[in-house]
Amino acid sequence: KMSKSLGNVIDPKLIIEGGKNQKTDPAFGADTLRLWVASTDYTSDVLIGNNILKQTSDSYRKLRGTLRFLMGNIGDFNPATDAVPYEQLPSFDRYALRRTADMLAEMDRAYETHQYSQVTAQLQSFTAYLSNVYLDASKDRLYVESPTGDARRCAQTVINEIVTRLLCVVAPIAPHMAEEAFTALPYEPSDASVFLRGWVDAPNEWTAGMDDEEAGFWATALAIRGEVNRAIETARGDKTLGASLEAKAVIYASDAALAKTIESRAEELKQAFIVSQFEVVSSADDVTAVCGTQCVSEITAAQAKLDGIVIGMDDGAVVKVGVCKADGAKCARCWGYFGDLGSDDRHPELCPRCTPIVIEKDPELRVPAKKAEEVAA
Repeated sequence: KMSKSLGNVIDPKLIIEGGKNQKTDPAFGADTLRLWVASTDYTSDVLIGNNILKQTSDSYRKLRGTLRFLMGNIGDFNPATDAVPYEQLPSFDRYALRRTADMLAEMDRAYETHQYSQVTAQLQSFTAYLSNVYLDASKDRLYVESPTGDARRCAQTVINEIVTRLLCVVAPIAPHMAEEAFTALPYEPSDASVFLRGWVDAPNEWTAGMDDEEAGFWATALAIRGEVNRAIETARGDKTLGASLEAKAVIYASDAALAKTIESRAEELKQAFIVSQFEVVSSADDVTAVCGTQCVSEITAAQAKLDGIVIGMDDGAVVKVGVCKADGAKCARCWGYFGDLGSDDRHPELCPRCTPIVIEKDPELRVPAKKAEEVAA
């Protein structure tokens, strides 16, 4: 226990600026110290030490890295001219905004009641969702689609809205980082400082525009995505697959309504799962017939109940997933697998989606197919 009379206290200046030996007493900065203060539960004994500060510093760096990634993908975006109206956004994007609205509501309550540890917990949970789900699944649109195309502009619209809210949430805890990020926005904001802008609420349409049924579908879909990722990791360990785009996901849902919904939205889910191909089968045996017995996983009704999702009304409901090598050949640009590469002689190794994008950018460019010996090398 620290005591001023015993002289065993930690000087805040030492935490911020570091000591003479930066290896033993590194400089964590003021924002890391503030983040540690916010994350502590002041209703019980407060713990601090180098290991705790290092953990807090890691959390700070993850938050900073997420902000950097978000802002790096709106460098050519101006909300005044490029933003896509909410009603034109895909369901996956509207779900991200629904999650943002829920996060803001929780943050507002936590700040109002001075529960700052809840603020940091919510912040970590939301940034984990962004990094592991939304941004991960949106990279294809951000990097592969036409720079001014609707698909990319939809993702940029959502990212910009999230950045705007995330900065106001972070500002009371990490003011230096929030102000630095605010002044680095790629367009001229309406206020001179993040602290002059104040709290930015979520529009009502972010909640009203996505009912609980649709939000529940995406919660279930993301749980299935987690099982697909688990199966892909198993396949990686067996050297069957490398990148997730090498995979074909095979899904079986015992509940007929869920199976029908998944099948009707296969294209959306293929993008969200980051796989090249997506197939819904009619029995659990069909999954193992296509994928074998190793690279499979499943969600039971009991597990779904614990996770707060619905996979069917029956107690015996199950969703079984498997992955195998995707059919076709790899597109040299987007790395997806297709059976119809080379729709244009100028680009024999590009898929039907990438070909017009490249031709629009440079109509004179011709990229011949690699010879077999070059590929082998």
